[in-house]
Amino acid sequence: SGTYRFSIPLVDLIAPTTQSATYNVAVRIEIIGRDTGLDSLAVVLDTQLAPESLPHVLLGTNEIRVTHESAEPVDALLTYQWREAHGVSLPPASSAPIYPADGATDVPRDGAFRWTPVVHDSVNLYELEISEYPDMRYPIGPDGNRILWTHFTSNITSYTVPMPSRFESGRTYYWRVRAGKYNRWWGPWSDVWSVSFVGPAAPTDAHIDDADGLTLRWTPAVTGTQPAYYEVYADSVEDFIPETGGYPWLLESNADGNIVHMRAPNLIDTVHASKYPIDLASLEFVPAEFRVIAVDVNGTRSTFTAPIRLHPYAVPDSLHMVETGSEWRYRPVTSTMISRLEHMERTGYVERETDRIEWRLLDAPTWLNLVDGELVGTPPEGSVRDTITVTMEGASALTGRTVEHAVSLAISPSDDPSDPDDIPESIALAVTPNPFEVSAKIALSVPESAVVTISVYNTSGALVTTLIDNTVVSAREHQITWEPGNLASGVYFIRADIGGKIITARMLFVR
Repeated sequence: SGTYRFSIPLVDLIAPTTQSATYNVAVRIEIIGRDTGLDSLAVVLDTQLAPESLPHVLLGTNEIRVTHESAEPVDALLTYQWREAHGVSLPPASSAPIYPADGATDVPRDGAFRWTPVVHDSVNLYELEISEYPDMRYPIGPDGNRILWTHFTSNITSYTVPMPSRFESGRTYYWRVRAGKYNRWWGPWSDVWSVSFVGPAAPTDAHIDDADGLTLRWTPAVTGTQPAYYEVYADSVEDFIPETGGYPWLLESNADGNIVHMRAPNLIDTVHASKYPIDLASLEFVPAEFRVIAVDVNGTRSTFTAPIRLHPYAVPDSLHMVETGSEWRYRPVTSTMISRLEHMERTGYVERETDRIEWRLLDAPTWLNLVDGELVGTPPEGSVRDTITVTMEGASALTGRTVEHAVSLAISPSDDPSDPDDIPESIALAVTPNPFEVSAKIALSVPESAVVTISVYNTSGALVTTLIDNTVVSAREHQITWEPGNLASGVYFIRADIGGKIITARMLFVR
């Protein structure tokens, strides 16, 4: 029993660095035990406001009100400090907006705001506020409360929001300005002006379809202007922001000072259809997430979709040729995810933790082990010549999401120069059985060591899969197993490139 006092800092909630601000705070008390109770609870919320956000007090009577949205009554203690100024002539209010006009609708979403200059001596700054509320209770975010100084720009009667796509099409927004002088004395606010913007809305139902390769799909929004095309973005950063240009990424401090490293733009392509086939080979990295933005004929962009997460993901691999008695090593090529960024004022961003994918074996021969995420093993002499499949599961250390990955191995005896009968005399390719129902055995004769690529195509000439990709194989008879899985029944063609020599075979898959 007794009285307890707790102090909880709310800075990270009210002004977080990585997400939207929180304006409602709830306190929950959980008491364990039937013989324990709570006699009373008092919550004291201490809020310190920035001087620029406070109104001026004038000589005479001033009324200051504190409003709240709590369900229960509250007691408020207001501590106010001020600087007295005698004989200071304050700037008047700005008389009218220039662009957008007050009450304008269907304004192109360019993010530009311009207002009538205040004619007064020594005006050297303006404050702009943009809100979703007519009483201007909250700004839309950091870009909705800007102070513009002549120290930074010669034109301080205009401002362009860096990310105008944040304005929703058809929604009414409110804005106002006030002028200041000597960097400290503020005039009265202008009237509150309203505007609604027009532009494309963000696509909906964005997801990754892996039924036949990887395809990013989405549904065009039914509101806003008609999209002319879509921008596809990809990055390894969790909850990344789409950027068409480079952006500050990592701060490095050394004896010469601070160095800000820039991260490359994450716009990867533009498409007109509401889908995007993901070609990881062309990206040269495996993204953790994707986002999509719609763009109309005027170049107006929508807000971006929620992150479409691919991570964790392991890139499907071609068949591996493994000889008995020789050590084989394999590490999956996977996506990488860097946890959300932490902002560092004026100097860019600080990189947080990089996710780890922790692997475990689900199905593998006894001679194969998993060591620090790498498959390592040596097939013993006398192993049966066949194709085996090793299955492993990876789990994201940050999110707990899992991914299953399978890799196929073609086991063959090691080279034995003393037995020339094992070396075929010519190149040959055969499929048995043919037709087949579940799997086909592909026999490949290689008379001398060569770089080999074996691919399967459908009757339209489209690539179905690559069984061996640009791999050096030894001179001997090799056997590979191919399982079509959920592919449609029909004719398929297998194409083998053996040291630049092409040989093909026809096979029939019957379910």
